[in-house]
Amino acid sequence: MSPAALLATLWRVLPARRRRTVGLTTGVMLIAAAAELGTLIALKEFLTTVVHAVDQRQLLVPSLVFAGSAIALAGARLATLKLQDGFVLAFAGDASSEIFSRALRQPYLQHVKRESAELFAALEDMQRLVNGALGPLAQALVSAALATVLLAYLLVIAPIVVLPVLGLLALLYGSLSVWATRRTGHGLPTLQALAVRRLHVVHEAQSGFRDLVLSHEQSRATEQFRQAEADYRSRQASDRFAALGPRHVVELVVVLVAVALVWLLSSRTGGLIPGIPVIGVAALGMQRLLPMINGSHAGWRLFKANSDVLAQTLRLMQRPALPMPQVSAAAVPFERSITLEQVEMRYDDRELVLRHVDLTIHKGERVAIVGPSGSGKTSLLDILLGLVAPTAGRLLVDGVPLDSHERLWAWQRQLACVAQNVYLRDASVRDVVMDSAVNSPVNAAQFDSAVRGAGLGPWLASLPSGADTRVGDGGVLLSGGQRQRIAIARALYRQAPVLVLDEATSQLDAATEAGILDTLDALGASMTILIVTHRDAALRGCNRILDVRHGSVVERVPAGAP
Repeated sequence: MSPAALLATLWRVLPARRRRTVGLTTGVMLIAAAAELGTLIALKEFLTTVVHAVDQRQLLVPSLVFAGSAIALAGARLATLKLQDGFVLAFAGDASSEIFSRALRQPYLQHVKRESAELFAALEDMQRLVNGALGPLAQALVSAALATVLLAYLLVIAPIVVLPVLGLLALLYGSLSVWATRRTGHGLPTLQALAVRRLHVVHEAQSGFRDLVLSHEQSRATEQFRQAEADYRSRQASDRFAALGPRHVVELVVVLVAVALVWLLSSRTGGLIPGIPVIGVAALGMQRLLPMINGSHAGWRLFKANSDVLAQTLRLMQRPALPMPQVSAAAVPFERSITLEQVEMRYDDRELVLRHVDLTIHKGERVAIVGPSGSGKTSLLDILLGLVAPTAGRLLVDGVPLDSHERLWAWQRQLACVAQNVYLRDASVRDVVMDSAVNSPVNAAQFDSAVRGAGLGPWLASLPSGADTRVGDGGVLLSGGQRQRIAIARALYRQAPVLVLDEATSQLDAATEAGILDTLDALGASMTILIVTHRDAALRGCNRILDVRHGSVVERVPAGAP
């Protein structure tokens, strides 16, 4: 995307309050430009008075005017700096929040297929967005505006010197731009792509740490990261040199211009004295102009070098997403049954995963969903949970089709899920259990009931801190059975009428699994329970078993049933 297209897109995504900040910053920048010009004019008048004054009192007014202009300039520059930095950082905050929000509102299938490193890289790159793209861009625009005003005035007072300088600077920056373009190349990976590659290596190593240790592949992973890091830093170094290197050449040009100006004025009739005002103004103008030119060029080069992160940020900010669920909406009434009618499921262009599924689950039943890996049981559960829409057919609750986001959200309020790999945040048992509730404020009696229902009472009573015991990050301080029981207590605390156990006991020993099944038995018919499992022991107490094979669902009678 071209810089112009990027800036146009950026303007479109800016909320109204940020646009007002841009307008205010532009106004203050124009005031700063006027102050720059006023300072030079005041300096010229002051120096002219110094050269020709016969009485010190003649210097009072020019001195006050010059000092006032300098003070106004300093105030305007500080205000511009505060506004531009405030805008850049505020936009970074807006962008991070919007990207995170949209990532959480992606359709479930898109979320599971998308690499998590993309979101981590986008959020990590907010600092590069600030320091490498938007900050330099703001600096470039402000510097360019102020430099234009100064150059215009210097052209008026010393055109013979300034015109050749402009030509030299244009030739210099043009040559550097061509060199930088050839150096980076259009076919090379962008800095954003190189950053994602680094995170991808780290993410793979951390996610597969156990296998990596057992296979002794630390050396390979280290070399992969070292190469990705070297490529990333090398590209950074090239971009920074292209942006900041010209400063030294420009400083040389300015020094030569100053020498030429002094020589030119000293060769005129009357010597150097009459030219002191012009020399003074030109010296101050060049002294101010130098950082502006360097800032404008460096800012623009850094912006172009890091424009990929702005493009990626804008893309993620505009990525289609589902509406934000309305937590306050009433739940879908569930008094009779959950029904699937002629449901089919296909992913992309692959074969059907589910074929012509007709199914009814009555309230209060305990239903097991079994089948080999890849048979379609996970897809069946995802449809029942409202996570994915079937390719054909429909999901109904009490005869009402769940054919809108609002109805699906309302149905999901009736569900409580316990997965195979339970994640518990690092907090106390009490906070972990209560945090999942949607019916705030918290209820102590409800907490006690959930703890008893999950069979946690004796264990908590044995702990010195009881329910205030911390579980550690991810529940690392707990056993597998304790984590699962806390997850069940969290589900019970919600008082949802449907409890879903998705391979929740598959990694537990037989005794722990039996204890959790005793907990489910104690719930009786007060809850509808769906159990996805591949272990026969977990089928105990189930009213029905749904066997999913080759995309078809066949009901079979549980062992020991009459």
